[in-house]
Amino acid sequence: MNGVAGEPESGFRPPLFQFHSQTCSIQRRRESSVMTRISLAYPKIPGSSKAPFRRCVAFEKYDGTNLHWVWDWELQWHAFGTRRDRFDLDTSGVDAFNAAHVGLEEAADIFRESLARQFLAKYVSDSDLLNMVPLHSRRQRFPSRRRDRLS
Repeated sequence: MNGVAGEPESGFRPPLFQFHSQTCSIQRRRESSVMTRISLAYPKIPGSSKAPFRRCVAFEKYDGTNLHWVWDWELQWHAFGTRRDRFDLDTSGVDAFNAAHVGLEEAADIFRESLARQFLAKYVSDSDLLNMVPLHSRRQRFPSRRRDRLS
């Protein structure tokens, strides 16, 4: 995985969404449910002048640690991690994250209790997701809507 959203690669499913402090990107996940060390979770944006011109969710980064949270239509919120590590958002994944990132033990609970529902309520709707999904994925995920837009 090269860390940049692009054309579909074999072995990948349609995109899922991740949001990060100060950055926004669409990533892909492998069919395997095993979350392992990833080469680069998202492209680095050196400044706003080089940011992609598309809809994005940004958060203030207070503590110096980048955390990402992964959601898709089928699994809902199912993974999280740092810039280079990803863990399942379940008991064993949270335990593994806590062991690897001492000092961030409350991150998963805080996210689930406060930000997860708020994010979905405010930002996730069919129209919002249609604006965020690359064109090739719109045809796969929303075929009837895609035809309507072309007619």
